[in-house]
Amino acid sequence: LQTRDGEVRRHEQAHKAAGGRYAGAISYEYSRGPDGKRYAVGGEVGIDISPERDPAATIAKMRQVKAAALAPADPSAQDRAVAAEAGQIEQRARRELRLAATESASAFPGAGRGENGSQKAPDNSGRPSDWNGPAQAEATGPAASRSGSPGIRDSAVSRISIRRMSGGINLLA
Repeated sequence: LQTRDGEVRRHEQAHKAAGGRYAGAISYEYSRGPDGKRYAVGGEVGIDISPERDPAATIAKMRQVKAAALAPADPSAQDRAVAAEAGQIEQRARRELRLAATESASAFPGAGRGENGSQKAPDNSGRPSDWNGPAQAEATGPAASRSGSPGIRDSAVSRISIRRMSGGINLLA
């Protein structure tokens, strides 16, 4: 039990340390040994995997969540599942960034280019000399249905707890 206690504590500490501000408090499950002492035989660290409002921030967060899930020396299948879920959220954020860049480019076709395709010189504001102010672009696709704000707020998963039990790690939604 003493060996198991050390393994559990190191495992959960690794999640906590790598998770930073996205990791919750560690809670342990104990078993009383033949010597009357309590030993940690399981543990849990909450990991916040909710997307941020900004896709770029979501990407950074999911990288840290993946690092936290895979931080222990012996990541379990469930640890890898949490990392995979964070990876999927990260990929959705990357797609959303690409979509936003594409929509932005189509809202300003030829922005910064002269009639022959050459780069126009910006004025003192840093804008091309023929810039006429902001265009009104209508959002389309999944992002448009979410109160008009960018982001991937439609994820059904808002919080995952990594729970270490004697048989492995359980995903709690």
